[in-house]
Amino acid sequence: MDSTLIAQLLGQMDKPTQESPYSMKGLAYKLLNQMDDFNKESPDYGMDSYIKKNGVPAPYRSMLEYMQGGRHINDEFKMPNHQTFSTQSSYSAPDMKGGEWKTGGAEGSPYWSFKPSEFNLKQHPIEDLIKFWKSSQPQGTFLQLPNGSFYDGGS
Repeated sequence: MDSTLIAQLLGQMDKPTQESPYSMKGLAYKLLNQMDDFNKESPDYGMDSYIKKNGVPAPYRSMLEYMQGGRHINDEFKMPNHQTFSTQSSYSAPDMKGGEWKTGGAEGSPYWSFKPSEFNLKQHPIEDLIKFWKSSQPQGTFLQLPNGSFYDGGS
């Protein structure tokens, strides 16, 4: 369902339903906002800043549509609260230094590895980063642990 259709239906949905104490209009606004999340500042990525600088990649109509395909964008506007906040972010600073992405993980892998900084580890203890890695990073993307060993994404 696209945002235009939702907007057209808003005027017809202003009463609570039997299933929900909330009006359908309120639920539609919530859905509309969720669909537009990638086109607004998200809690961990400055999407508005990215779009202002780069636009939405063609042929996609929104960043949500682009990102749904599992595509990735650069770290330039990644916020300090993101698990993989990195030195590539414009928000990385000496007192808030991000971690480092490197090509090649363990044993010369052709994939990527991420070494969290002290700042990353203060924001997200290593146990939390491992959980994040397990749920969101593909196999072959490595997290460098404080002891120097690597944790493989998707493991």
